[in-house]
Amino acid sequence: MYEVFRRNAVGNLILVCAGAIPGYWVTVFTVDTIGRKTIQFMGFTMLTILFVVIGFAYDKLLKHNGALLALYVLAQFFFNFGPNATTFIVPGECFPTRYRSTSHGISAASGKIGAIIAQVVFGPLRQRGAPPGSTESPWLNHVMEIFALFMLCGLFTTFLIPETKRKTLEELAGEVPGTANYDPGSRSGAYKTNSDLDNGSAEMGIFAGTVGVRRLLKMFDKYNIKTTWFIPGHSLDTFREECEMIRDAGHEIGLHGYSHENPTKMNLEQQHAIMDKTYKQLRDFCGKPPRGVVAPWWESSKEGAELMMKYGVEYDHSFSHHDCLPYYLRVGDTWTKIDYSKHPSHWMKPLEPGTETGFVEIPSSWSQDDLPPMLFIKNAPNSHGWVNTRDVADLWRDRFDYFYREYDDFCYTVTIHPDVSGQPQVILMLERLIEYINTHDGVEWVKMEDICDDFKMKNRPVKGALLPAEHGAILENPDIELQKA
Repeated sequence: MYEVFRRNAVGNLILVCAGAIPGYWVTVFTVDTIGRKTIQFMGFTMLTILFVVIGFAYDKLLKHNGALLALYVLAQFFFNFGPNATTFIVPGECFPTRYRSTSHGISAASGKIGAIIAQVVFGPLRQRGAPPGSTESPWLNHVMEIFALFMLCGLFTTFLIPETKRKTLEELAGEVPGTANYDPGSRSGAYKTNSDLDNGSAEMGIFAGTVGVRRLLKMFDKYNIKTTWFIPGHSLDTFREECEMIRDAGHEIGLHGYSHENPTKMNLEQQHAIMDKTYKQLRDFCGKPPRGVVAPWWESSKEGAELMMKYGVEYDHSFSHHDCLPYYLRVGDTWTKIDYSKHPSHWMKPLEPGTETGFVEIPSSWSQDDLPPMLFIKNAPNSHGWVNTRDVADLWRDRFDYFYREYDDFCYTVTIHPDVSGQPQVILMLERLIEYINTHDGVEWVKMEDICDDFKMKNRPVKGALLPAEHGAILENPDIELQKA
């Protein structure tokens, strides 16, 4: 009996060393480059093929020395360079934070239940048809065929899991601004309608698009100020009456995506579809084409900037290369990121300038945005919401004072959202700030299109810069090429 167990142990050890351990280490070295989903898909594919071959050619394989053993070693390899590893890694990453530990536990327990079923059901099943007391396994080939079916099912379920490589747990859970699942609201009160958001997120958007908008319009009318609103298409469709009030009060309306989508997360085709939809939507709603755009999350792409210029959009308000002076935007700057796995000479290189354009940039600033300090967002690690409005006002006032002292001409842009600045304490803060700024000589409240016109009148794009096309030009000629100065 001892000799039987010893031979089994040695045989299993050899098989593990030949197949399972190499498969494990290949996964370790490739899981963050190839990706979890790809490895799992490839593993299930290979295992399906291997089990089909073993099951349907079992008798023939027995006649060839080493053939069955080789296939078994390959199966061990692709178990570990495949679902054995990924089905443990992915459940610990893909679930939302509040459910991650529980869901990972359920996933692990499911694996153990599967192992028990394999032993209890398929162990005896392989000996079906064998004489009583025999150690023969006449049904082993059919068990392999059943396993092949399970591997095929695993292959198809792999399509349902997300790819989690090179993403933090916070990104995967949608807890980081700019990620696909995270969207606390837009500049006109748009809110996500995904089923994974709770009612509080919807309530915040509804407050913004109704109560907040009306309070801000009342305040602007009190001080006779015309402003620029960047309104997502979703908000325009959802809060039609309030958007009509904005338009009819003489405020400018610019582009801001449809559902506040992050442009850097989309391909050019997706960006084009959203731009085409929202451009036509605003043109029809306002009776004239939109002249300006704000990229959701203030994140844009080189392709996105060129696309906007092909629609004839004249200015953008998404970048911070300056903090108080308009400028012509340069797109496509590149630089080498630090890679600690390489020699420093790899990244010790200067920035490479991109393409000059005639696209006017009216600078934005997180320091003059109401949302970061004054809006509470559940599950956002950097959320505030209860910052004293007088502290925020001091910051904004100091920035104005510096610009007023140092520059003869400057633009002072403040980004406000109805879900934030529609709140009573923020309305009062804005009124105090407006009244303070109004005590200074030479100050004029204008829309962003006025800033754009003034800048273009005084400044010309550099020679060779890409110029915006005529308004809506791409609608007439989808293959339009931008002209150069």
